[in-house]
Amino acid sequence: MTKQPSYADRRVSDQDACLFPGAQGLKVYSGCAVTTGTGWTVETVSVADAEVEALPVALRAGLVRLPEAVENVGLETLRAPHARQLDGKLWELRVRADAGNARGIYVTMAERRVVVLRVFAKKSRKIPRRALATARRRMRQMTT
Repeated sequence: MTKQPSYADRRVSDQDACLFPGAQGLKVYSGCAVTTGTGWTVETVSVADAEVEALPVALRAGLVRLPEAVENVGLETLRAPHARQLDGKLWELRVRADAGNARGIYVTMAERRVVVLRVFAKKSRKIPRRALATARRRMRQMTT
């Protein structure tokens, strides 16, 4: 069995968009698509990168671990409390930390792709309608 490379071991080009731990905390690179042994690829839309940057460091760290888990063990094995279906094709990745809660709204696409559409810090019990509307709009933009 081969060892899967960690995020820190991967080389990133300017077109990539992923969170990578660095000496001064987490760094976000634009346009990420990383594939590992399970065949799942986790991508972010470019606007979601700025949303991740706005989160506290502890929440950003959680948003690094969950996509890595999707890539390493597969989306099928990731269940509550880490992932939950919201509405139709939209799902959420859930992150908890001392700094609060964060959510990443994603959609699954053909060829075992997960695309994160919207990232935000959760402040109330329900998912904000505007966050869902934004994710739906970005999903439509991807398919047209």
